[in-house]
Amino acid sequence: MRLSSFTTVLILAGIIGCDRTPTDTGIVTDTDTDTDTDTDTDTDTDTDTDTDPGWTCADGPDTLGEWYGVLEPSTVTSTPYTTDAGIAAVLAASPADGETVTLDTPLTVDGAIIVNVGYAPEGEAASDIWMADANGAIRTWGMGIDAVVDAADPGMEVSFNVTEIKNYSGEVEITAITDWTVKSENNPVYVWELNDTVLDYAAHGRQNSHLWGEIVSDAESCGGTSNCFTYSYGAGSAKLRVSDTVEFKKGDCVEMVAPVGTFAGSIQYNITNWDWFQWY
Repeated sequence: MRLSSFTTVLILAGIIGCDRTPTDTGIVTDTDTDTDTDTDTDTDTDTDTDTDPGWTCADGPDTLGEWYGVLEPSTVTSTPYTTDAGIAAVLAASPADGETVTLDTPLTVDGAIIVNVGYAPEGEAASDIWMADANGAIRTWGMGIDAVVDAADPGMEVSFNVTEIKNYSGEVEITAITDWTVKSENNPVYVWELNDTVLDYAAHGRQNSHLWGEIVSDAESCGGTSNCFTYSYGAGSAKLRVSDTVEFKKGDCVEMVAPVGTFAGSIQYNITNWDWFQWY
């Protein structure tokens, strides 16, 4: 049965009329002598919800050891490679900061394992490729790579000839190659657990690293359409450079599996692949 609007008004008036204080009714109550409401300070002194969260970004995600970015977890290894693929010779031939060298005699890399790749549109091979052997890691960059590389996935064993190397603000980049060949696939992919290590580009540069921690700064514009953030992880801090469409905020917990980079003498992760990180 539906109530008329008049009936509804009467009911509401009755409810409102019943919601009165002791002084409204004229009844003398124990409002002054009952001290329970004044002396019970539990709601003021219980600080558990304010100061004891029981968890911080430094504790890491619940999925620690299960997520590795673009990498299939079953392929990940913590054992460094033992094969000399020729990477040391490429690093030794690298030019000074800000310079590019064209090699009259190409340097051959044979047997390096791809450990990570940058973003590539669907159906295309990545041109930003990170590779490692027993002596270190190298990376490629630029349109000159696009024209040569037809397949590049983590776990591939590759060979190629290096014809040009660039040093961009301290970051060593192979910018021209020939004779790209995939020799095998599905090899173990080395990930260096560096969360408890102070990062050093000379030792860790271009290596695939695993970190987790907290964004501890607001966004700062750092070239083009990119923002930079200070990232605090277990043993230190680094700068993250990402597209301004990535909505990092101060206090965010972020896990990464990404190559160690540098800019102007400081550790800087250039996040060119959004699959390299996850919030937790």
